[in-house]
Amino acid sequence: MSEIKDNSKVYYWIKLKTDFFESDAIDFLLSQEDGCKYVTLYIKLCTMTSNTDGVLASKVGDMMIPYTVDKIARDTKFFSADTVRAALELFQNLRLIVVSENNVMQIANYESMIGSETGWAQKKRLYRENKKKNPSEKSSKKGSKSTRKMSSKTEKKSKDKVEDIVSDKKRTLSDKRLESRDKSLESRNKSVSSQKLDSVAASKSATNENVQTDWTDCFVKPSISEIVDYIQEHNLNVDAKKFWKHYESTGWKTGNDPIRDWRGLLKKWSKAEREEDNPGIGAIQLDEKFYAEPVQMSKEQLQSELAQLQEKIKNGEL
Repeated sequence: MSEIKDNSKVYYWIKLKTDFFESDAIDFLLSQEDGCKYVTLYIKLCTMTSNTDGVLASKVGDMMIPYTVDKIARDTKFFSADTVRAALELFQNLRLIVVSENNVMQIANYESMIGSETGWAQKKRLYRENKKKNPSEKSSKKGSKSTRKMSSKTEKKSKDKVEDIVSDKKRTLSDKRLESRDKSLESRNKSVSSQKLDSVAASKSATNENVQTDWTDCFVKPSISEIVDYIQEHNLNVDAKKFWKHYESTGWKTGNDPIRDWRGLLKKWSKAEREEDNPGIGAIQLDEKFYAEPVQMSKEQLQSELAQLQEKIKNGEL
């Protein structure tokens, strides 16, 4: 047999006993005029049906289609239909072929004539045969295997030791890093908490001492457009550019004091502008009740009244 390349493939063969040609059936066939053809056809049918359990039929789906004389003659190529027909009749009479109830022919005793094995089984069989032939090779292989096993075990142990050392070092470094990180976090938390305490204490002391807030840090200088929008929104009587230029020149101060609320200042400007445009607006308005009604008196009556008033003044009555 040639070398097997496909380990899953199954190979079949037929087995002939050494006294095959001396058996009664074969001897009878050889005594016939075309006996050699009949024996050759019988062996051919055995090889054709080695992988179908010796059944002379083709399986198409779930159907078994029996071989016909014409099919056998066509597949075997070297035998005529008459030779095949005569041979099949002889095979049945000699019990070399049996016919089932379904009229399907089958090689008799095919189990003892047909063998099979996979490619892997053949390799194992050949391996066993070689070991029997060369026992020294077997011992040397065992020695080499044991040597390889020992070396592999040694290598594995050394590798495991190295890995243990490396893992220990990594674990130690990791523990040190975690410890260092915990210390840094603890110190940072202490620093933050102390800063918070200092800020709380400072704010409390500032509250207790009534520290005034420096509003200059909170003041934001307005733009001319902001001033114009505020004037229009509150219907103020102020020239926005005049207002902005004036306080821009003073550094946004009134005297030495920084301006805190430019909007309130803008309202004061509007009030002053209106009083300047309408002087009477700020004066006191007297009602008619503050004036004496006109009296129709003669000259003599007036002189008499004046004299009475003078007398009361002298006496201290008025």
